[in-house]
Amino acid sequence: MAYRISDECISCGACAAECPAECISQGDTKFVIDESKCIELLT
Repeated sequence: MAYRISDECISCGACAAECPAECISQGDTKFVIDESKCIELLT
């Protein structure tokens, strides 16, 4: 299952470090997922 980043994100970066496709990055207020790179969403 693909990750979802909720409004409870504290911007710790743990999700970005664990992402094998490196598609999670810091957004304006929380981390965001680049869905075009996410291998979970492509399968």
